[in-house]
Amino acid sequence: MLVRKGAENFVLSKLLAIILRIGKAGMSAEDLAKILLNRYGSLRALDSVSFSELSKIKGIGLTKAVQIKAAFELGKKLFKELTQTKKKLKKTYDVISYVAEYYVPYLRDKDKEFFYVILLDNKNEPIDNIEINKDSMTATVFVPKEIVKEALLKSASSIILVHNHPLGKTKPS
Repeated sequence: MLVRKGAENFVLSKLLAIILRIGKAGMSAEDLAKILLNRYGSLRALDSVSFSELSKIKGIGLTKAVQIKAAFELGKKLFKELTQTKKKLKKTYDVISYVAEYYVPYLRDKDKEFFYVILLDNKNEPIDNIEINKDSMTATVFVPKEIVKEALLKSASSIILVHNHPLGKTKPS
């Protein structure tokens, strides 16, 4: 049916049912998918659920939790792959777009602060993205010499610092 109609024309429950493959006794994979979507309300919320929480749901278990998490990770990696085709980060918009596409799928719902550095060559093209620190729920601490060390090791000409606010709260702590 997906081949005939096209994946873009499928409702979420049917797409998720394909990932789940089978349901449980007395319930189809699509019924199970509907339960998940109703329980969490959105794909973003479902993505944020831990393996242990997902696997406690009757009919899911660890194997299906792994399948769901793998599907979400494939989507995130697609965004990262598309972002890596951007060559030059010359203007503020280029940087914001790069950070949004490369980091937001991973950081937007985290409950801890993360600190990354994007290393750029002399043409303002990304060389590498390095995690410097992941700390607490309210602060991130980093040592500037770690950033300088990474920049020197990769011969970076410039850097961009990236950090998130836990659970998307943008008010500074």
